[in-house]
Amino acid sequence: MARRGITVEEVVNMMFDDEVPILDFSSESESDSDDDLIPQLVEEVLVPIPQDEVPPVNELGWQFANSDHRPCDFVFEASGSGVQPELPSTVTEYDCFKLFISDELVGHVVEETNTFAEELKQRSEAGKMERWVGTTVAEFFTFIATVLIMAVVRKKSLKEYWTTNCMYQTPFFKTLFSQDRFLLIMRALHFINNTTMNRLDPLAKIRPILSSLTLKFREVFVPFKNLCIDESLLLWKGRLAFRQYIPSKRHRFGIKFFILCDVLTGYVQDLVIYTGSTTDIVNIDGLGVSGSVVVNMLKPYLEKGHALFTDNWYSSPTLFLYLMKHRTGACGTVRAKRKGMPEFRKKMKKDEVEMKCAGPLLAVKWHDKRDVHVLSTISSASMADSGKVDFNTGEHKMKPSCVLDYNKNMGAVDRFDMRNSFVECTRKTMKWYKKIFFHLVDCAIHNAYIVHQQVTGQVIRPQAFRENLVRQLLEHHHTPRNAPTGGRPSLDTPLRLKARHFPSEVPQTAAQGNSTRRHCRVCLHSSRRPRQRKLTRFFCAPCDTALLLSLQSDNMALKAEHTQTVSQLSSQADSLRSSFREQLRHMQDEHRGTVETLQLQISRLENQLFQLQKEPNTSLVPLQQGKKLMQERKSTDLPLFELESMAREEGEGMETTETESVSSTGTALPSLEQLLTSPDPKHEPFVWQVEPTKEELTQKLSTATRSMEHMNGLLHETEATNAMLMEQITLLKSEVRRLERNQEREKSLANLEYMKNVLLQFIFLRSGSERQALLPVIHTMLQLSPEEKNKLAAIAHGEEEGERSRGSGWTSYLHSWSGIR
Repeated sequence: MARRGITVEEVVNMMFDDEVPILDFSSESESDSDDDLIPQLVEEVLVPIPQDEVPPVNELGWQFANSDHRPCDFVFEASGSGVQPELPSTVTEYDCFKLFISDELVGHVVEETNTFAEELKQRSEAGKMERWVGTTVAEFFTFIATVLIMAVVRKKSLKEYWTTNCMYQTPFFKTLFSQDRFLLIMRALHFINNTTMNRLDPLAKIRPILSSLTLKFREVFVPFKNLCIDESLLLWKGRLAFRQYIPSKRHRFGIKFFILCDVLTGYVQDLVIYTGSTTDIVNIDGLGVSGSVVVNMLKPYLEKGHALFTDNWYSSPTLFLYLMKHRTGACGTVRAKRKGMPEFRKKMKKDEVEMKCAGPLLAVKWHDKRDVHVLSTISSASMADSGKVDFNTGEHKMKPSCVLDYNKNMGAVDRFDMRNSFVECTRKTMKWYKKIFFHLVDCAIHNAYIVHQQVTGQVIRPQAFRENLVRQLLEHHHTPRNAPTGGRPSLDTPLRLKARHFPSEVPQTAAQGNSTRRHCRVCLHSSRRPRQRKLTRFFCAPCDTALLLSLQSDNMALKAEHTQTVSQLSSQADSLRSSFREQLRHMQDEHRGTVETLQLQISRLENQLFQLQKEPNTSLVPLQQGKKLMQERKSTDLPLFELESMAREEGEGMETTETESVSSTGTALPSLEQLLTSPDPKHEPFVWQVEPTKEELTQKLSTATRSMEHMNGLLHETEATNAMLMEQITLLKSEVRRLERNQEREKSLANLEYMKNVLLQFIFLRSGSERQALLPVIHTMLQLSPEEKNKLAAIAHGEEEGERSRGSGWTSYLHSWSGIR
């Protein structure tokens, strides 16, 4: 049965009743008066959704799903999807942006801003607003471009963009706006007339902008088949009636948006701001708030074969059956306790899955790291390859088809939030509606980026798109400002007095003496103030320029520190130079002495050989002289055989018979006859190796140092590895000891258990042969003494049965047993 239509009076009563949700205020009317809003509200209410369209979920017959399950397969015409306006392939970023932020919308903002600025001027605390001059459309587009640049060049406050501190100043902003002008526009920014707005609407401050942009979003782009709805949170920690707290979001506190996105492109198709019971939705009985949000946002796209993906806040069997009746498929995670959900097994192992169906509606419970419940009308009841491989088993991971569809298509809203987080132009402000306005501008730029990418086929970075947009906005709307005159001069760079410029006292002259002064150059040639002749006793010595300043203690300390550092470095350089010279001189002296000793030995040998050849008949004298020569060789500081061994080491591999005969100590000296008969030696000139240079010595030293450092590094690594291995050995030893102790305890427990059973049998058995059969076991386990054995044997024979009444017996001897282990 259809719901009856209601009157205007009933609508007004509903608007003033807090418990009844305010219905759709997002009218397309340009008027902001209450009289113009009421007819539109009545029109919305007079077209309710019939109650019989909401199917009952209690009558669903859930059955175990198999391969015969048939999901919905609605036909979707994709030919009409995409960008609707006919745009050339050479469209610019500016043209795409103007599809959403049009001149009419900016003109409305300019008009309301000027009106509100006049209201601020009439207040007693107007201040700088007294200098307000009405803004224009061109200036407001420049204002938007400036805000977009601020999103890229991040600073802590707005005033820092116009700072004169040379360390972090940005001169480009001065060419767009003066600081006061920009702050005045930001303060007067307004979007609706306060006297004519609907005060029952919580979003009245931003309603014209929100309605215009959402309408443009729907007109410019028609979505493809797959859609997704999710919530987004705009950071806001101030006081606001509809501020939300969502712990799972990054900001946690803020203004919640319901966003409908096209999955293929990421285009923001529609958005709704959540304001509690006054949210802009038509409440549908049987679907609840979450289902009503979905139906209201999908209203233009029902009956067209779309597929919707949602999370567990929206999904329910009732909603999915309602969408299925309107030729719209759906898939999403769902809460297990939703009304109409089937019962699943409580405990499931990893990768176990259970599927149940009720017609095309499929409910799946799959245990991954935790239980996952999925509801779908467009997925089959099958497992599919996820494209991943299990690290432990090497097998391909299988997942339900509905889970893969959900993971593939859900996430467009999160990607939109992530992309905006890098270049968003929203800033901290005292007015919530201003922050929403800048967030809507970000949404418009995001959609313009998607449109530009779809039309031109160019894939550029979002930041590059914004930079091109800013450049084109300034080219179309910006008028260059005149260079500022007067004002405070820019601060001196802190590096100016850090190098060689230090204030010094003017040298005294013979005529003036201690009163020597010079004219300050700044005061004498100033163009910003009246020129004056002021005398100063300080000047910059390298520049020979007199300056009027007081000799600060820090400047003197800086100069003293500079002078001290220079002297220290000079003394270190002199000491290093002198030490190096001493080392070089010492090495040269040693080298010279070694060469002289070797030359002396060579000359003595040559003289000796010459005498032997000259006097062949005399044998004793040469022999004595040969012995004396060998003694002299032994007494010299650098013997000949050591020289030959050094030559052998330097030229390894050289085989010379003469070297071996001279350098070997165990070889006998040649006889006189052999010396006389030997041929004359070749008198070759002595050639000495060239002295190594300083660079070669330094290079050899650095090579040796690097080798030593490398060996030290390897040694440290080896020691660390050994320490680690020792720790592991200690742990393994302690583990082995623990295992051995556990094994011993287990054996002891087994023995104690066995002994307990034997004792229990001995106690409860009657006297006789059965007790006597247990005596050897008890003797062995308890290691009883002979006296204790006899007493226990007497108990087994029943000889002490009569003494039990007197408190004696075999139990009286238990305390005296020894050797229990």
